Amino acid sequence: GIITSWNAGAEHMYGYNATEIVGKPVFQLIPAEKADEFAELLKRVCNGEQINDFATLKVRKDGLTMDVALTMAIIP
Repeated sequence: GIITSWNAGAEHMYGYNATEIVGKPVFQLIPAEKADEFAELLKRVCNGEQINDFATLKVRKDGLTMDVALTMAIIP
């Protein structure tokens, strides 16, 4: 997926401003060791499943990882 929007909360969490991140692959925010896990989540969502409160890691602009809980669904 491609990042299509970015708000002030995301900027604070990840350290990127909107001009730096919008249009970039979402995998830029995924630690390498979690890439396969995230790809599987995307596949599940594309098959119509909603993912709720899935605990995983994301990576900030400064390279630090952080714990997050994801909710993912297709927006019609």
